[in-house]
Amino acid sequence: MNYKVLSIEKNKNKYKVVIEKAGEKISLTVSEDIILDFRLLKDKELTEKEYKNLVESINRDKYYQKLLYYANYKPRTAHEAKNYLDKFDIDEKAKHYYLNKLEEIQLLNDDLYVRNYIYEYSHYRLIGPKKIIYELRRKGISPTLINKHINDYKADLIYRNIVKLVEKKAKSIKSKPFKKTIQLIKSYIVNKGYDFNLVQTVINDQIDLINEFVNEEKALDKDIEKYYTKYKKSKQKSSFKNYVVPKLLNKGYQYGKILKILEGDKYGEN
Repeated sequence: MNYKVLSIEKNKNKYKVVIEKAGEKISLTVSEDIILDFRLLKDKELTEKEYKNLVESINRDKYYQKLLYYANYKPRTAHEAKNYLDKFDIDEKAKHYYLNKLEEIQLLNDDLYVRNYIYEYSHYRLIGPKKIIYELRRKGISPTLINKHINDYKADLIYRNIVKLVEKKAKSIKSKPFKKTIQLIKSYIVNKGYDFNLVQTVINDQIDLINEFVNEEKALDKDIEKYYTKYKKSKQKSSFKNYVVPKLLNKGYQYGKILKILEGDKYGEN
């Protein structure tokens, strides 16, 4: 007894297929891929073997549809897609088949992925080469493929990105000791994947820019006032100058600027 397709109705991105066998109606939900693979049409008849293959394919196809959604959600590497399939109870042959299908329709393309990733993270996210290489390796990209495209991240762009990050970080720090500001800027940029020595060079080149945003005097005034309050409460025998200078030097303030404030009218007698 053959199986006959009674109707095919599309519901969003799925299809409802109703099949009849000996008066019994069987309702199946299938993907467009199944419709095309089995050339399902209204009134088409399937043999027992064809129907069995159809049911087996539907069961396997649900994992392919999951993978398809996963890869469509955002760009993925072949390694990431393979790891995603490993979460399901699927044989290796099926996994290989699904991954090949995505490669055929260009949803998986590691070469294109690497090119686009390097461009986005270098031009828009201002991430340095070291971190880009690390993240691509973590995503399962081979060193050979990374090396093929990382040279697209030119030295002049690296330099410009570091300058932008210097300005961005200097603006956010505002009132801190100058030495501390430099340390924070350096650490911030190195952690974004840039070479330490190059970061140091760019910071030295941009000292004037950093000085535009750093208000060390304001920070120093604030810290001295804070320590002066503590000093008064502590009733120490040593002078305020001897008490506070080591603390301020440890914070990174310049000795000359410290003395200039301490020798003023407010603290001059202490």
